Amino acid sequence: MLYKLIFLFLLTSNVALFIWGYQRPLPQFQPPPVPPSLDEPSFQLVSELTSPNKLLPEKKVIEQPICIRLGPLYGQKDALEVIKMLEDVKHNGTFESETALQNGGFWLVIKAKKSKTEEIMAQLNTAGVMDVWIFDEGPLKGMISLGLYSDQGEAKKRKSSLNELGFNVEIRPRDIEVLVYWIRVEYLESNLVVKAVVEKVYEMYSQLVSPPPRCK
Repeated sequence: MLYKLIFLFLLTSNVALFIWGYQRPLPQFQPPPVPPSLDEPSFQLVSELTSPNKLLPEKKVIEQPICIRLGPLYGQKDALEVIKMLEDVKHNGTFESETALQNGGFWLVIKAKKSKTEEIMAQLNTAGVMDVWIFDEGPLKGMISLGLYSDQGEAKKRKSSLNELGFNVEIRPRDIEVLVYWIRVEYLESNLVVKAVVEKVYEMYSQLVSPPPRCK
């Protein structure tokens, strides 16, 4: 009997709740929120960027041109060959020339007072040295010439033999003025093609000044 009473109580309660809920006014319909306009600026976290550096404007690196002079080249033919090598890689070099002193051999000389010159020349003839004469101009003016040698080693040997005969012989270099050539080359550091040509020129001509001087 008790269970029946409990069952009836629960059933009555549920029916009452159902009737009460059915009679409640329904809530007013709320439209869904309007999505933001695509024209409005969007926001992005700094951590979402691919690189923080993109926040700053990129700076253009401007390369400064390098200007060097290749030389000296002791011959117009060699200078023109270097010009052609640059032209082959679509680059122009500037041709320059100037005079310079170059060794042209070694003189054997005897420096003596003017009053003793003829006496010493006679002694040389007696010793078998016939081809002698006196410089009449230039830095060796007044000295007695005993010949010109292209090789310094041979000049030293001849000097020793004449010293043994009692003659005070000296070796003086023969400096002559020659026309030398320089090639002015101006290029950017990133131009690896021109840099390769410059390196090739240094392989071909061992007398070039290294490192190359800057353009004046």
